Amino acid sequence: MTISYNWIDGIWIGTGSSGYNWDIRLEADTSQNRYTLEYPSLDGKSQLIFLDSHKQGEITFREKMLNGLNFSNNDIIIFNMVHNNKLTFSAYHQGETNCIGSGVLTKIIE
Repeated sequence: MTISYNWIDGIWIGTGSSGYNWDIRLEADTSQNRYTLEYPSLDGKSQLIFLDSHKQGEITFREKMLNGLNFSNNDIIIFNMVHNNKLTFSAYHQGETNCIGSGVLTKIIE
């Protein structure tokens, strides 16, 4: 069975938390294999590298920071679809199981 993950295509905005709240924006285009995360309130931006989609409605990426101070690099980001226009995410340092950040995003553009 082929698992589709083009449900993540579009522009998503929301809020993340890791002891404090911050804005987050995801832009995803599966046809171009292009995924970026922006942290507007923290002045950070990263490229997401697709790793896996084991089951429908879940997709895993490695985060490569492009700019921003006080960010870790190579973190694992897991997105889960909650509804057609809503998803959650959880972030982990590579090789660790403790969540370092999480939040909710809402789709604004197809």
